[in-house]
Amino acid sequence: SVFTINAGFRLLGLAIRYFPQKSIGLKLRTEYGNSTLNYPLFAQKPYINKIHGFALRNSGNDNTRTLFRDGLMHSLISTGTSIDYLSYAPTVLYINGKYWGIYNLREKVSSQYIKENHPKNGKSIDLLEWKAAPIEGDDEAFNAMWQYFESTDLSIAENYVHATSMIDLQNFIDYHIGQTFYGNTDWPMANIKYWKSRKGKGKWRWVLFDTDLAFELNKNKCPGHHNSIKYILGENNCHLTHLDHALTESTTIFRSLIKNETFKERFLSRYIDLLNVNFKSENVLTVIDSLQDKLAVEM
Repeated sequence: SVFTINAGFRLLGLAIRYFPQKSIGLKLRTEYGNSTLNYPLFAQKPYINKIHGFALRNSGNDNTRTLFRDGLMHSLISTGTSIDYLSYAPTVLYINGKYWGIYNLREKVSSQYIKENHPKNGKSIDLLEWKAAPIEGDDEAFNAMWQYFESTDLSIAENYVHATSMIDLQNFIDYHIGQTFYGNTDWPMANIKYWKSRKGKGKWRWVLFDTDLAFELNKNKCPGHHNSIKYILGENNCHLTHLDHALTESTTIFRSLIKNETFKERFLSRYIDLLNVNFKSENVLTVIDSLQDKLAVEM
């Protein structure tokens, strides 16, 4: 036994609750006996040794398939990028002594996640999800920023400079490269979260999560989505037409930035860099094999 601790738990997700395996969120609270777990739970982030909560995830839409798809997407960008990612570890779960199978041990996107991963900037934050709904803080700064991108011509140099003062540009670029390389069809009109520090001139950063529909080889549901660059330029080549407006709205910041030649060159150059390192075929296949090997005996 490495540790024993009391915690609260609840079911996570919406559609994925219909699977026999349920995703579970665990929360540490003082009234349960401990407000934190003082243990480096995630090998990918050994510097985080005070955990406020974590998730036991059923692999989402990938349940009954690889059981590590989302973990793969995060593992591929866990080094060498500026993306806020969620640690992953394969786990076997027993509930009251009964075997519940293979789960994904994961971090949860919450205000505590920001504090644990960004201790200097995470104490006072705005953390929002799709449609700028606040999880922590409020939506005032985000709405003001979004309005600027939506109404301003960023091909003009001084406008572009001001725009980049509001977002962490490297994080934004790496995040969009990851999502488009993965061909994620369950984004960006869903599964999107962003945050910034309320101290000083905090910049908005994007958090990667829920990429269970990435690397879908046949794209049977979205035959046009093989071109995921057109997708983030606002072309709905995946979903029914009722999501046209949602896609247009959720790609506003990227579509505004790409009008600027400096941004376009930086985005393309960075894409080439990642295609030659993190996303190089040999590297991707090596990581896939390593994650499969960890589950093979249990399966």
